[in-house]
Amino acid sequence: VGVDPGHRHAVLAFIGVLLDKVIQQQPDILLPLTYFAVILAVLSIASDARQLYMIPLALPLAVLAVPGCLELNNLQTKIFARSAILIFSIAATLLWAGCFVILTGEPSWLYLKLAEFWNEIKLDFLTLPVATAAFLSVLWLAIVRWNTANSIQALLNWSSGAALTWLLIMSLYLPIMDQAKSFRVVFNDLARHLPADVNCVTGGYLGEPQLAMLHY
Repeated sequence: VGVDPGHRHAVLAFIGVLLDKVIQQQPDILLPLTYFAVILAVLSIASDARQLYMIPLALPLAVLAVPGCLELNNLQTKIFARSAILIFSIAATLLWAGCFVILTGEPSWLYLKLAEFWNEIKLDFLTLPVATAAFLSVLWLAIVRWNTANSIQALLNWSSGAALTWLLIMSLYLPIMDQAKSFRVVFNDLARHLPADVNCVTGGYLGEPQLAMLHY
């Protein structure tokens, strides 16, 4: 269905006026807004579009959200700050509980459920990752504030909580994730079944990680 050029120009003019008004009121958002628009445009025309490539868009979106957070009233700021503590406390508790179950095998019914999910769990107790995770958890408890009306502190609660969750996953669960998501078994098995005189294998419809493993 064709689009009337007059309508298209009207829409573009409206967007231009809207952006001009927003930029005049808040010129600080020009840089992250431009960054977001450029990256989104590049990804929209990319031949190989993957969700992974959208990760860089999180940074300008986070920056664009900051002015709105700073305009919250005292009650909204307290709710905003406390919700971060509640959400990430629950997330951290679940991550620590899951690690305990995997390391000890207790309770057995939950361990078996996790074993089905991860197919085969082999996780040894490693002092450095566990100690790092414990240190980060204590550090987060020292950073956050429950009863605060400070917008910056509320943002700190959220950003530090997100960082803690990510770091707990990376420190406690990275060996499991490596085993569960690894293509080592698949491609080793493929190599054993390939004839010795085969030097060329098609890689159609494979992603970049799979193509690298196939080449290796």
